[in-house]
Amino acid sequence: MRCSLNNTLLKDDIQKIGIVLDLDEQTRQERLALVSQCIQRVFREAVRIDDTQKLFQLNASTNTQIGCHFLHVNEQGELETVLREIKTQDSPHADCVEAWRSCLAQKNIDINRKKIDKLWIQNYIREDTPSQNEKREAKKYCNLSHALTKKDIWNFEHEVLNELKEFLQLFAV
Repeated sequence: MRCSLNNTLLKDDIQKIGIVLDLDEQTRQERLALVSQCIQRVFREAVRIDDTQKLFQLNASTNTQIGCHFLHVNEQGELETVLREIKTQDSPHADCVEAWRSCLAQKNIDINRKKIDKLWIQNYIREDTPSQNEKREAKKYCNLSHALTKKDIWNFEHEVLNELKEFLQLFAV
């Protein structure tokens, strides 16, 4: 696999590679170490990525640059955490997920933040944002892929997206 990826980079003249990962509950340094470890496993003499939001020369044998960005809100979380932050619609169904979490806690059942955020997004997409017609065809319309195309349910100008936009600008040229 190592040789085939290096050959593909050279043959297809791939200029830039961007990696977008959830920060989850880890620190940036822990995530950077993981990214570097994975890159070094795949590419010969790969650079160690020690920062986000910038591009590094992948290795001496290619012209490819590589960089990474971590999805987060206040240095924690993942895509669902970001989506929850940028929602624009009322979310009564989704907000009840927190009450469900409290109910489980009273029964000594612990559920982690990651699962809550995923359930919150599912409820927002399935119950709070679709039209009645879309709800009738839930499989087609009430999923994350479709929801991400609905610009009216997300605030794509929200400041939490600024770092991601800056990272993506590195690939515009």
